[in-house]
Amino acid sequence: MTAGHLASISGKIAKAKPELQSKITGKLLNIDNTHKGKQKELIKAYAIEAFDDYYKEAENKNKIIEFVKKQLESSSPKTRKKAEEFLEKWEVK
Repeated sequence: MTAGHLASISGKIAKAKPELQSKITGKLLNIDNTHKGKQKELIKAYAIEAFDDYYKEAENKNKIIEFVKKQLESSSPKTRKKAEEFLEKWEVK
């Protein structure tokens, strides 16, 4: 679960250290390639929370939105809910 905790706080790090945002975004977007197992879907919920922390300032908004929209089909109810809330908050259709 360490990966989940890291994902959840990475948004605060990206906000505090804007020079790391691109690298953090890349790591969060790459969860499918770096994690295995059933917890991967839950880690994506934490990634969405992280994106929410710095989305307003994010450079890769299109990639973030694409990632979040894919999570509407997640097997994790929490991840689906976080994706819906994110898209609603940022008024993405």
